[in-house]
Amino acid sequence: KRILCYHPTVTSMHVCVHFTQIVASPESTATNSPEGIHQDGMDYIVSALVIDRENVSGGKSVIFSENNACKILFETTLRPGYGIFQPDKDTDLWHVVEPITASDKTKSAFRSTIGFDFELKEL
Repeated sequence: KRILCYHPTVTSMHVCVHFTQIVASPESTATNSPEGIHQDGMDYIVSALVIDRENVSGGKSVIFSENNACKILFETTLRPGYGIFQPDKDTDLWHVVEPITASDKTKSAFRSTIGFDFELKEL
């Protein structure tokens, strides 16, 4: 509904849903943003609706103005049940999720997320 308020000429929307789980062994890091600061190239995204975080340190979500690490607009470490909904393609908003490590170095860390990509179709 919120998208349609900003785009009254939209006739349909294609939504792609993708599940990601990253695992960091006790002695390593893991990331689902190996490209660094980026855009996904979709009209709108939910970059990471967190499903589970187990034994995780890190994994902070950061949104930037422009492709510039000095221009942080928002940053948070998402907990299960939380995600970030934002416009993406052709905007000044860029994002990254920082790597995770294991809090307890005797076992692996897991971070599971669901991402949503929204592509708008207009008349």
